[in-house]
Amino acid sequence: MISTIDSALRDTGLWPLPMPIGIAVLCYLVPPMQWINRGFTHWFHLASFLYALTQSEFIRKGLALMGISICIGWYAAITMDLLKYGNFFKILYWNMPSSLTNVMVQDGIVHYDTWESIGTMALSHVLDTLGHPLLTYYFWCKHTEKGGTFKSLLSWDIVVATWLFSRTWSLSHSKYNFGEFHMYYIGYDVYKITEGTLDLWYPAYITESTLYFCITCWKLSNLLAGGTISSSSSLSSKEDSTPAGKLSKDESTYDRQPSLRYSESSMSSTTR
Repeated sequence: MISTIDSALRDTGLWPLPMPIGIAVLCYLVPPMQWINRGFTHWFHLASFLYALTQSEFIRKGLALMGISICIGWYAAITMDLLKYGNFFKILYWNMPSSLTNVMVQDGIVHYDTWESIGTMALSHVLDTLGHPLLTYYFWCKHTEKGGTFKSLLSWDIVVATWLFSRTWSLSHSKYNFGEFHMYYIGYDVYKITEGTLDLWYPAYITESTLYFCITCWKLSNLLAGGTISSSSSLSSKEDSTPAGKLSKDESTYDRQPSLRYSESSMSSTTR
């Protein structure tokens, strides 16, 4: 069914949209204030909508990598909130749509003791799974369907672009809320978290930085290893290109020198 709709839309020539038109449509449908004081996952979903409009391979690969970064950062923060503050998925329940949050949270306290609240929590986990790991997995599957590999996903342009996209989120939110630019936004304006728990931002940024650091080291090591191998191969090829039996300069020069040979000579004696 989906493939049929896809083919029909492509046959019309109206979809996918060229990138400039796709960006224009996104900007028209999503006003600037819908980008401000929204979580990075919100930006991830808006970029996913842009991919739906344009079917850009570059955006698809970027979303797969961003999704991995978001998932490990998000669940690292939730884990720290549980281990340090004893809050079981409190960040998730506090930051769901208000229609769901109002059922689970009352007077700032998460209620785990009513079936209505428990059912809403279950729905929250379903939405969280759909919006984070499953959406990331979807982009990964689309990447592999096109013949992509993990190595091709981590090309330099994708790594740099996704990191800059994340930093743009931090820079814009820190400027809007604090009046100055910061590479890493830390505050209460984007996500609802308990007062005094700003350190929950740290695991998200640490895991993200670790991910990009490992990717960069891996790529540089491959680059250096490739350069070493290329140099060795070049040297070997030069040695192998010498025809068998061809002598060195000194050897060939030596062979061209006249050789002195010893021969016995007979002397005749005359008698008087």
